[in-house]
Amino acid sequence: MHVARSLLAATLIATSCPAAAAPPPTWQGLVLVKSKKMDVVYLLPNADFRSYTQIMYDPVQIAFQKDWLQNYNDQAIGLSDRIDPGELRTAITQATKQFDNYFAAAFTKAGYPIASVPGPNVLRVSTAVLNVSVTAPDTGSSAGTTVAASAGQATFVVELRDSVSNQLLGQAIDPQIAGDYGGSIRTSASNWSDFDDVFKAWAQLSVAGLTKLKSLSPVDTNGIQKK
Repeated sequence: MHVARSLLAATLIATSCPAAAAPPPTWQGLVLVKSKKMDVVYLLPNADFRSYTQIMYDPVQIAFQKDWLQNYNDQAIGLSDRIDPGELRTAITQATKQFDNYFAAAFTKAGYPIASVPGPNVLRVSTAVLNVSVTAPDTGSSAGTTVAASAGQATFVVELRDSVSNQLLGQAIDPQIAGDYGGSIRTSASNWSDFDDVFKAWAQLSVAGLTKLKSLSPVDTNGIQKK
């Protein structure tokens, strides 16, 4: 399965299940395990991460909720408050660059050089930030002030594969609310800062997760308490 389709399919696990229902116990040959860091985690039984010393990182895929732009514009007070598709694409491009920089920096700092080609010691890391919604994007209008409980929300998906065989080794899904600190005035600058904090947290969690997987390798999924 193409990485983009695989990441999207993994996200559907989290978004399609009722709040009170658990994700399926298995997924594409992986087994659901309990995690204190990510909302949903699947691992390949007996996967061994100890040999991976480098990372081949795929550029992140960022996607807003399908109807977010239309819904936002429908509620806009005037034309100056509306957002056109080009502005949304520019925001996605900027967010993609920042997200990728954080991930590359986090893995490099942890001692995992970024590889450009597959190899026996190279782990392929693919990421996506999906179902993005933003409370107060910058429209250039000074009319009105947006007060909201958060800056927005998004769902993070990370997929780990052996870079040579393309064997799927693990997936994790983690929805988060950005800037969740009660009713505050929301601006473009504060939103970028709040989403940056979430991006950085996901990068650190991914690095810490790989370190943990190395210590557990070969992974005994039966020995990890399941949800």
